Amino acid sequence: MKYIITETQHSDMIRGDKMKNILISHYRKGMSISALSKLTLLSSRDITLQLLDEPLDLSEYHLCHDLNYNLYSILFPAKLLEKKHVYDDGSTYNWMFDSLSGSIDFAYTNPEGIIVYGWATMFWDGNCDFPIQLSNIYNNGEDTPSSQQVIINVSEYLEDIKTLRDLANFFNSFYFENVKIVIDEMLLEFNF
Repeated sequence: MKYIITETQHSDMIRGDKMKNILISHYRKGMSISALSKLTLLSSRDITLQLLDEPLDLSEYHLCHDLNYNLYSILFPAKLLEKKHVYDDGSTYNWMFDSLSGSIDFAYTNPEGIIVYGWATMFWDGNCDFPIQLSNIYNNGEDTPSSQQVIINVSEYLEDIKTLRDLANFFNSFYFENVKIVIDEMLLEFNF
């Protein structure tokens, strides 16, 4: 027997306390979000939204590996990470996650119109490192290859991350603040 429900009923079911309690209970028992999705027929995004404030099970010894998994396997597919950022000075930053390599490719444009391409992947390879590497710089139609790299260790900034919401907020602020600072400093070494 199949039941047909309205969009409002579906929305109420997703946001209802009973469903949330079921999701939390199974999640705490170690059930993955994809398994919960199969069980409840809810989207991974809807489930993630229900679990945003649940405490993360983070290993003291594998903290950055666990954060890497939660960031790129849970928050990224749920579209809870800002993918485009416009800074106060007019600079823009766009990124794309390459799930094959596990890296973030970016395009940064400063107010002078200089476009920088590269990689900047927080928790690279499950470590507490945040390498930022430039690959190409375009200025007035001229392409300048670059292999400049800066690595920021983020260990000291992680103590307040307890939930998926904390992790998303950390990424959406710390990532964009620091990537701009590093790229702007690297650009000073070029005579444009």
